[in-house]
Amino acid sequence: IAVFDNSDNKICDVDASKMAAQNLGNKKYTVGVLSDTHTAASTSSDSAVDLTRAVKYLSDNAEMMCVCGDLCNSNDGGELETHKEIVNANKGTMYVFEMPGNHEHYSSVNDAYTSWTDEQIKQYTGYPLYYTVSNQVTDEAARNYYCETVGDNDVFIMCGNTGWTSAFNDESIQWLYETLETNRNKRCFLFVHPFLNAPIYCGDSLDVLTWDGIGNYKTVFISLLKHYKNVIYFHGHSHEMLQMQDYLKRLPNPLPANYDFVNGTHSVHIPSLAVSRDISSGDRVDKAATSQGYLMDVYENHIILKGRDFVA
Repeated sequence: IAVFDNSDNKICDVDASKMAAQNLGNKKYTVGVLSDTHTAASTSSDSAVDLTRAVKYLSDNAEMMCVCGDLCNSNDGGELETHKEIVNANKGTMYVFEMPGNHEHYSSVNDAYTSWTDEQIKQYTGYPLYYTVSNQVTDEAARNYYCETVGDNDVFIMCGNTGWTSAFNDESIQWLYETLETNRNKRCFLFVHPFLNAPIYCGDSLDVLTWDGIGNYKTVFISLLKHYKNVIYFHGHSHEMLQMQDYLKRLPNPLPANYDFVNGTHSVHIPSLAVSRDISSGDRVDKAATSQGYLMDVYENHIILKGRDFVA
């Protein structure tokens, strides 16, 4: 199907077979998927308004919400307190699971970069640096959390940043390996804040944010993704808008944007809830008036990702 605008300019082609609704069976549950909320300390700030709007919307449309890091800009100034206050006031009965990104390890007061402990992160999010979520009650309560919504064969792995420059440390990458091995026969939804920028994965398809937040553990992390085929890797960090995919069709060598299957690993880019990024004349442009994320419908053998513009 060829799509044109009202001036008869061709916009794109759509594979007609992709428009046919599949017989997916019964939907099991719906998850709100967000990243990079960057909540400011003031409840009247743009980012706080974005968060309030999104949580209210998701509480009406999802049983569960996962936030993939960068809840705030810095670990001071009351930002995490405001974030937690907004979430708790608007989530209703929805389960909420969050984790730190790189910005939780930065202080704007003294321009310092620190590595927060489990206890410090848990004080604000209610969860440690990294943990799993499933419908199974386990003995290892410090790292495993119960959620009745999650399907019997599903597990959510929330692997938060251990520092500003790296998503992992020795302890957390070992924990991730052991967790994936334990759940090798389940569908694993893995949330890690940074994207992989080499080899090319989705997340920064326009090459406007080249910093790699995986750090020294990239080789090991890629090996884990390649080995465990049951893993779907969700990531934020770049803030690039969902519609960046539209630009890629115009490039000489198209690159993936929102989802890809490079090297046999599932990779899903999550846009920013509060500070979306576009591109103009090859330069990065921050667009504070935009707010994006996903509703993810989960079926027994499929997931459907629905992009959402929370402003609209």
